[in-house]
Amino acid sequence: MKNLIVFFILAAFSSLAHASERVVFRSYDQAKGYVEKHQFDKMSDGFLPPLTLCASEDCTLAAAQTLAETKRAYEGNYQGQRNLAYCLWSGCGGAVSENKQLSCAWRMVILASGSPKMHDGDIGNFKLCLDKLSTIEKAAMKSQAASLYRTVYGREIPREWQ
Repeated sequence: MKNLIVFFILAAFSSLAHASERVVFRSYDQAKGYVEKHQFDKMSDGFLPPLTLCASEDCTLAAAQTLAETKRAYEGNYQGQRNLAYCLWSGCGGAVSENKQLSCAWRMVILASGSPKMHDGDIGNFKLCLDKLSTIEKAAMKSQAASLYRTVYGREIPREWQ
């Protein structure tokens, strides 16, 4: 059963990524320990992933995965950025408080990065953001994306994304 849960959590993050591109938690206990150890680790800009209080193994596994993917996102890892954006949009099965505006900021960072791994799905996800956010939320999202890009890549976001 636990192997099925781990598979489900990983599949939710992206079937396009290779397993070697993700952090894998092989048991509930491993995931729980990871969450306990890292749940208050702030990123370089002070961001703390908005985890919820989990009451199930599925939620705890998703929370651990989100923590690990957040660290990878801030290291400039394309798949980590996609996975974090997904969780901020969807809540990852209740493990994370949704923040669609921040999810969209990460979607913009992904596109602005120019990663060779980008594909039409990334463009589609960003278009969904533009459809769902208000004008004020879009302006705030652009500011968040510029700040994230500067934090992650150490330079200003490309002009076409400002």
